[in-house]
Amino acid sequence: MDVGLTPVKPPENELLIVTGMSGAGRTTAAHALEDLGWYVVEGLPPELITTMIDIISRHPGSMEKLAVVIDVRTRALFSDMLGALQQLKATGVTYRMLFLDSSDALLVRRFEQGRRPHPLQGSGRILDGITAERDLLKEVKAAAEIVLDTTDLNVHGLAKEITEIFNADGPVQLRLNVMSFGFKYGVPADANFIADMRFIPNPHWVPELRPYTGLDAQVSEYVLGNEGTGDFLKNYVESLRPVIEGYRRENKHYANISVGCTGGKHRSVAVSEELARRLGQLPNVTVNTIHRDLGRE
Repeated sequence: MDVGLTPVKPPENELLIVTGMSGAGRTTAAHALEDLGWYVVEGLPPELITTMIDIISRHPGSMEKLAVVIDVRTRALFSDMLGALQQLKATGVTYRMLFLDSSDALLVRRFEQGRRPHPLQGSGRILDGITAERDLLKEVKAAAEIVLDTTDLNVHGLAKEITEIFNADGPVQLRLNVMSFGFKYGVPADANFIADMRFIPNPHWVPELRPYTGLDAQVSEYVLGNEGTGDFLKNYVESLRPVIEGYRRENKHYANISVGCTGGKHRSVAVSEELARRLGQLPNVTVNTIHRDLGRE
């Protein structure tokens, strides 16, 4: 099976819809896209997308890469976003959607630090506005090709992610995030795939290994040397090959693979590092490793 085939980009203009939670980084993403040569329009009501596309179609080549940033400030107009996007499809316009998300706790902190209210909180709390926005956006998020969680990204990290996903130089890259986590702290909300490492004996119960993490050689050797770990890694990578090939055919560029154990300290960390190493050997794939819960114990 050839997972290294290079997708051919369509000759027509590219349209990217950028949306997501308020405070999750839409402005940073917009600036990064501008740096990559995209023409970015911010704050456009969904109903005007088709109008703008019609204007651009009268001037072929004027805007080969158009990114439209949509938010919930005009709630009444935003509520029919999916309808507007369906209308786009009906007229033969193809697009991709990038949805930016973040944890509630971080969004609250960002609004508090900025000393500004959430656009939907009204007379309530910031968290009330976030909850209302999540409810309003749940169908939009489900329809997005790319969901990017910015909880663990600063401004520079987010700009780097956007650059790596949407940089048009060379073959289209598939960006994989491999994240270790602890089940006792909750499953990552943006996981596309979840692998459970609790079938591996826990180094926590080996006194000489307990103080170390999956990043340390002695723990990594213990975990990866366990009967069954090698077979899992080999078979899991093989099972992802047709997924990667399919993502390229469907012009998807981003996926989150979450690897869990009890506390996110030993097994999931060691396996994530090895999984990322193996996936990074596939053609036109870039891999980033994140250890969400490392250091929490």
